[in-house]
Amino acid sequence: MIKEMSPVEVRNLLGISRSAMRYYTEKGLISSKRNENNGYSYYSGADLLELIDVSFFRNCLNANVDEIHDIIYADSLDEYINVYSHQNDLFEEEIHRRMESLDMLRDFEVQIKHALSYQNKFAEMVLNKPVYLFYPEKELHMNIHSALFSVSYWVSKFRITDDTTIYEESPMMIGKHFVSILDEEFPSIRYHKIVNQRYLYTSFISDKEMKDPSILESVLALGKDQGVSCGEKVYIRYLLTFRRDNKRCHFYEAYFPFGKLQD
Repeated sequence: MIKEMSPVEVRNLLGISRSAMRYYTEKGLISSKRNENNGYSYYSGADLLELIDVSFFRNCLNANVDEIHDIIYADSLDEYINVYSHQNDLFEEEIHRRMESLDMLRDFEVQIKHALSYQNKFAEMVLNKPVYLFYPEKELHMNIHSALFSVSYWVSKFRITDDTTIYEESPMMIGKHFVSILDEEFPSIRYHKIVNQRYLYTSFISDKEMKDPSILESVLALGKDQGVSCGEKVYIRYLLTFRRDNKRCHFYEAYFPFGKLQD
């Protein structure tokens, strides 16, 4: 038989904060009893078991208060199992989303390290994985799926003519997985697939905005110094923003396309 325990003993046993226990009590998820002799609150064995369940649902299944309430106040075992199974499904979906986020973080780490290794120097590279550029015209697609913005990269497209740099448009760069989201939710949106494209590549730091044509001045000057012909078209891809000497700076990649390999 589980002995009666004080609130302090319960918190120490389960690692639950005072505020969390108070919150669970206010929401009707747990309850305590009061000793008639000394007026102190205590938890019976049954109270402790229920608190263990609440803690499990909250910390292991990541259930919110309403979801926990539905489980512990189920009217029958069948209802309990149905609610519990539903919560398991939600948790598995959350795990799937987290794994996708982890893959994205790992991929972004690789990209950042690659960009750092080619900072202010040019190299030829090939995009051997399909990349998609799409064009979210604001007047037509105000409600682009928010998930896309957490896994996409803004790109500015410039044209260089007679030593004059002209900004053209700002597509977004996404992976293959999110093209299906676009097809389903925004079937009229424009995008095109890029694969096996050869590029002259470099990365650089600038305090210029992506649409500012002067962003390319340092890159073109660097190419001239290194005897590199940068071509007439360039994509500037945003990577990240940081502070240097209390001044906001952006880390960009520059892609100058110059050929396409045979598919």
